[in-house]
Amino acid sequence: MTDPLAPLARRVLRRVLGAAAGLGAVATGLGAVLAGPGGAAGAAVGTALGAVLVAGGVPGLRRPRGRSPLTPVAVSLGLRVVAYASALALVSRVAWIHGPSLALATAASVAALLAVGLHSVSRGSATVLELDGTTTATTGS
Repeated sequence: MTDPLAPLARRVLRRVLGAAAGLGAVATGLGAVLAGPGGAAGAAVGTALGAVLVAGGVPGLRRPRGRSPLTPVAVSLGLRVVAYASALALVSRVAWIHGPSLALATAASVAALLAVGLHSVSRGSATVLELDGTTTATTGS
C-alpha cells in the first residue's frame, strides 16, 4: 500500500525547490552587484546549502508503515546537519567565496525555504489519524 502523504510530500518538495531556484537567482544577482564575483559565488553556494538542509527534510513527511514516525525524521535531520556543517566548513575556507555573502544567503535561504515548506504543508491540509495500526489520510490542495 502506498503512503497517503506521498502526494503532499512531492508537492511540498516541488514548491521548496522552485523557491530555492528563484531565491538563488536573486541572491546570486545581489551578491554580484554588492560584492562582485566572490559575492555571487557565496550567495549561490549559501542558497544551495540552505536548499539541501530544508529540502532534505521533506521526505520526513512520509510515514513508513509499522515504524515510529519520528525515527526517519530524526535520522534524516542528524545526517543533514552533519553534511551541512561539513560542507559549510569546507566552503568557508575557499578564498574566492565572499564569507558574508555565504552567511547571509545561507541564513536567508534556510528561513525563507522553511517558511515556504511550512506554508505548503499547511495549505495541503493533511490530516492523518492512526487508529489500530491503520492510517487514514485526507489531503487537499
